[in-house]
Formats: sequence, C-alpha cells, structure tokens
Amino acid sequence: MALADFPKDFLWGASTSAYQYEGAYNTDGKGLSVQDVATPPAGTADFKITSDGYHHYPEDISLYGEMNFKSYRFSIAWTRIYPNGAGEVNQAGLDYYQDVLDKLKAQHIEPVATLFHFDLPAALQKQGGWANRATIDAFVQYAKTVLDHFSPQITYYQTINEQNMLFAGMLAAALKGKMTLQEVAQANHNMFVAAAKVMIYAHAHHPEIKIGPAPNLVAVYPLTPRPEDALAANVYDSVRNLLFGDVTILGHYNHVAWHLFEQFHATPEIAADDMATIAAAHPDLLYFNYYNTETIRAAEPGSTLPFKKVINPFLDQTEFGWDLDPAGFRLTLRQLYDRYNLPMIITENGLGAHDTLTADGKVHDPYRIKYLNDHIYQMRLAIGEGIPVIGYHVWSAIDLVSTHEGFTKRYGFIYVDRGETNDSGTLKRYKKDSFDWYKDVIAHNGDNVTGPVKK
Repeated sequence: MALADFPKDFLWGASTSAYQYEGAYNTDGKGLSVQDVATPPAGTADFKITSDGYHHYPEDISLYGEMNFKSYRFSIAWTRIYPNGAGEVNQAGLDYYQDVLDKLKAQHIEPVATLFHFDLPAALQKQGGWANRATIDAFVQYAKTVLDHFSPQITYYQTINEQNMLFAGMLAAALKGKMTLQEVAQANHNMFVAAAKVMIYAHAHHPEIKIGPAPNLVAVYPLTPRPEDALAANVYDSVRNLLFGDVTILGHYNHVAWHLFEQFHATPEIAADDMATIAAAHPDLLYFNYYNTETIRAAEPGSTLPFKKVINPFLDQTEFGWDLDPAGFRLTLRQLYDRYNLPMIITENGLGAHDTLTADGKVHDPYRIKYLNDHIYQMRLAIGEGIPVIGYHVWSAIDLVSTHEGFTKRYGFIYVDRGETNDSGTLKRYKKDSFDWYKDVIAHNGDNVTGPVKK
C-alpha cells in the first residue's frame, strides 16, 4: 500500500494535564480540586507536587521547542481561574496561563487547550458535582472567561476530556453503592449540556476557535463470532463509545445506550431545551484519545451488566496489562470518520512503562519508540485512505503522575527525577531516547515512519 505524506502543517506534539503536571496545588490563589483532596492509591504519589510544572514550565517548554513540537495540548485548571468553581476570578491564574502561552509562542508551538480534565472544583463537588445542574452554569461561566481572555491566542479547544472515562468511574462508584445509577446518568447528561453551551458560545463570539469534545474512543471486538458475544460487544460499544460521540456530534442519544438506562430506571431528567442545545453545538473537530482496543464477551447469566471485558488472546500486552493494538488504531480512525465525518486530532496516545534512569543520566525506552512508531505508521495508512487526521499528540510530553500508578508508570519523552510516592526527588529533567526519536519524526514530518518496528 502506498504511503501518503502527512499534511505539511500537521500538528505534531504531546500532551499533559494540569492536575497531573503542574503541582503547586495551593499556590497563587488556586482553590482545591477533587484531585487535590483525593486519597491516592497506596504507595503512589498524590497530586500536590507532581512534576512541579507550575515552576518548571519555562524549562519544559524550551525542551518541547528543542523537539520542534508544532503543538502542545495542556489543560487549564478550573480552580486556578475560579478557586471555588464560581464567583471571583483569580487573576494570578490567568497570568500564569498567559505566560505559558507566551512561552509557547516564543517556541512557535500551537496551544491546544482542554477546559476540563478530571479536576472539578472541590467546592462544587460538595454541592453535588456534575449531578447538580448548577455545575452547568459554573462551567459555562469559567469557560467563557477563558475563551474571552485568551482569544485569539488559542485556536484549538477541547471541552471535556474523556467524559466517557468519568462516566465509567461514576458507574463503578454506583455499583459500589456510593451513588445511584440515575445520578450517574444525570451527571453525564449535565456534562453534555455544559459542553454544548460552551461550543455554541465559542462559535457565536470567537469564530476562529475550533472546538469539540475529547472522549477516549476505541474499536471494540467480540471475543468470538458467537452471536451472544457480538451482541455484548455492541452493547458495550454503545455505552462506552457511541453514547458520547452520538450526543456531542450527532445531537441525540444512542438508542442502545438509552434503552440500557431505561432498563435500569436510570434515565436522566432532561430540561425542555436541553436536546435542542445539544443538537445546536456542532463541534468543529473530533479530538480523541486512543491507547488500545477492547475485547468483550457475553457475561454469565445473572450478571448485572450483559458484557464482560477480557484480554484479547491475539494481542500482546503492556507490562500494565493493556492490549497493544496499532492496527486497531487505524480501525478506530475508520469507524469514527465513517460515523461522524469530522476532521480529527489525536490528543493522547502513548505507552506507560517502568522507565529506568541509568547512572550516566540516560533512559533507554525502545518499547516506547516501537509503540509510537507502530501507531504513527497505522495513522499514516489511515491518512492515505482519505481520513482527515490533522494532529497527533503523545501522552505524555513529560513524566507526570499517572492517576492510578503515580510515578511507577511513566509516559513522557522527558524523565522527571521524582520518588514513586511523595518524595519530590530533585525534579531534574532528563531526555529519554524517545526524545531524540520523536524529534527526528517531526523533522521529517513523519515520512521516516515507513513500517512497524521489529521486536
């Protein structure tokens, strides 16, 4: 198959998120988020220091410039702008992000900003969080402040990062009795409405902005050709993927997912104009995150849910048990473009691993280079099939706190000297082998990625 060229203005870059990278959780007027008050898994770091990006961002952005990043996807911490989620604006927060933008501009790096990345203000969580419709208004107020203050410096905006993963987390909490299924569906619906209102505002007041959702979307395989497994995979796909793409892009609930809500007596309360608002949002782009496909079989009789996730027996796994499926990346791109017909930017794709810093300050990560090469190759094939992918961001630009594994699981091109728990270490930065590899990929605009890397 002939290999297409990447577009000449392709947005090569990488990503971070505020709560996993910035640290400085109570500095310069920042309020507490749900991440700041959460108890991390035993033996892992919390989010108070992280990579201390709040103090190291000039150094880090210089390193991104050295790699020739064309874009950098980061998130804005809601509680740096509105410490209590609403009310008074914290000018120091706006000033911080303005300086981030200035440093990016000096390196000719396009900003890609996420408005919400798992860090709801703790003050709003105490009032019911996303299940409380008042959070819609608070989010819209915050987003309007950001859009108005930073336009036209930022063109690319994501509304909510991985809403479907938030939904999965809330669903797990509901199955443990910590909230009701109806509250889960309500919180999810309220996020849809909030994001739609922000997109409508952006289009009306800042037409240069390209804004859209940022779910984590993947192809879903049935474990076997048994009809029961195929049906289970279809239900799982509808709840995990299609629910979020269909509402945010097509403007309506996926019927299989909605029927499942009805079966569990968990349909959300929908205000009279909610669906009209959602249908009027019209995202400009589909931003999405991809790490691996998922494989499903039918659940045992009597199970709460009709599907069960399993390891794909035809794929290798990472050391953390995630399936490795570069070809599934291309399949995902095909399915998303077939269904939604929007240009796409990948905002997360990467490999978490136990990286080792050698005595001479090196980190050899050929496993990460292979993972990224093989996925970029499949993306190049997809572009050759006519799929409009306009950007690709590796998770992550620099080591940061993994939500469930702390610093034991690292993703970055840049190694941060941090302890695995709350030992801050020296916070010194070291370039990994993948740093120079990705720099070379960008310099060649991807035309040196011509096939899978052999083991």
